[in-house]
Amino acid sequence: MKARSLILFFISFFIFPALTYAHRVSVFAYQEGGKIFVEGFFSDGTPTKHANVEVFDKGGKKLFSGRTDEKGTLSFKTPSVDTLKIVLNASMGHRAETLFHLTSMKGKKAPSISPSPVAPVKDQPSSPVTRITESQLKTIVHQEVARAIQPLMRAIAKQEAKRISFSDIIGGIGWIIGLMGIWMILKTRGKR
Repeated sequence: MKARSLILFFISFFIFPALTYAHRVSVFAYQEGGKIFVEGFFSDGTPTKHANVEVFDKGGKKLFSGRTDEKGTLSFKTPSVDTLKIVLNASMGHRAETLFHLTSMKGKKAPSISPSPVAPVKDQPSSPVTRITESQLKTIVHQEVARAIQPLMRAIAKQEAKRISFSDIIGGIGWIIGLMGIWMILKTRGKR
């Protein structure tokens, strides 16, 4: 009887980690303009449709809650904090969370730059000259670079979710050992 208990213990020890990672969920967030965008997806790339999303500040105060759409996405106005904890609860207990650090703009719009009129001189073209300060230029470049790399960041996050981890390998081995254990138990019962 002890041998059976021991076998069942080892079977469950190896099977349950495999069940945990069988359909892992991931969450990815990015900031664009005055909004935070959240995307949720399972390890196979399927979007987390209608998943609950809760957003907290560093102190644990809830700032926002909502549900993802059919594409697994959700957006909300950028809050005036520097770090967000985003928690995504998908179906059947699948849960993922991420810490998101907002850019230094904190939802502010880029400074507007208007051309300053310059009186035309005979030998110069008559187009207006725009004057920008160095800080305005840095802000504009920062925002444009952040906007340009968002598709890359989403692709990287999805690749990370698809990557096979050590836990996945151990879980797979657990499945194999567990199924072999069940087969051995059934085989020995059939010989009695």
